[in-house]
Amino acid sequence: MRIVRLVFWLLLAFAFLAFAAANWTAVTMIFGRTEVVVRLPLLLLVVGFAGYVMASLRYRMRPRDAAVAYVAPAPAELQAQPRATLPSEAQPIVVPPGCG
Repeated sequence: MRIVRLVFWLLLAFAFLAFAAANWTAVTMIFGRTEVVVRLPLLLLVVGFAGYVMASLRYRMRPRDAAVAYVAPAPAELQAQPRATLPSEAQPIVVPPGCG
């Protein structure tokens, strides 16, 4: 999680430096019938922030995911399930005389 925070703050500092330079080109994004002109530093900042939020939510969900217990099936259920046979366990195919 520390590396995600570090990358986020570095991206934020980079975006502020890019705004200070103010000579970046803009990207035209089309949403339906609306055209939006977005400066690249702002686009990088928003994408980085979205990644930071997703990573932090995933990090917070880890204890909840680890608390899920595996419940083994009962022995009766195990016996009822079909079992693959090994080649050594396969029954030989007997062809009656005159059929093959």
